[in-house]
Amino acid sequence: MEAKDYLAYIVTEIHTTIVATVDDEGLPVTAAIDMMDSDDHSLLHRAGALPALWQLYEGLSGRSGTEEVRQNG
Repeated sequence: MEAKDYLAYIVTEIHTTIVATVDDEGLPVTAAIDMMDSDDHSLLHRAGALPALWQLYEGLSGRSGTEEVRQNG
């Protein structure tokens, strides 16, 4: 299977995923995210999940998501 096959499986078979991270105080934060579509390299999700995804991105990368958007956008 290729990456696009796994992404399509997430959309069609799993659909709702749970992401987890910790906040600035070290407390757990989770969010349910509906995956709406996929292409060869990425997933499309509902916009309501955006705050949780920024927090997850910042927790994993150690960088601010808003800084990254400004640099790339």
